[in-house]
Amino acid sequence: MASLVFEENQRRQRTWLPSDSISATIYLMRPAVSFTSYLPRLPFDFFYWWFFEATVNLIKVLTWIFKAFLQLLSLDSIFKTFFKPWKNEYREGLTRFSIFFGVGFKSAFLVFDVFLLAAVLFIEAAALVAWLALPLIVIWGVYAQIFS
Repeated sequence: MASLVFEENQRRQRTWLPSDSISATIYLMRPAVSFTSYLPRLPFDFFYWWFFEATVNLIKVLTWIFKAFLQLLSLDSIFKTFFKPWKNEYREGLTRFSIFFGVGFKSAFLVFDVFLLAAVLFIEAAALVAWLALPLIVIWGVYAQIFS
């Protein structure tokens, strides 16, 4: 009985592979899904990736860049130490002067930081709009070249 099961298994193993080794290699290398069945779905997969998955990652990267600029420009420390003397100068006659000097410099830094952060935000918004518009521009260009 055991030899019959063994012979049946041997027969099954021989029947699913072609006889020569090249055909067997080609048979084993065939894809699980044929390319022609995947081809019609490919544009939809690409647009799903472009407009959803990659856009979410782009927004995460742009948020990280904006937070890095906030950390770099240290707006929170400017607000925390706005009315403290410049360089912590607490000598007898220089305290008021250091406070006014600090408020003046910190105000200038604050204005500069706000303009710089607005520029970074504008560049990031332009990058996001360009990212979303790029496939549509390419499709429009291909359509214009085909039908013009």
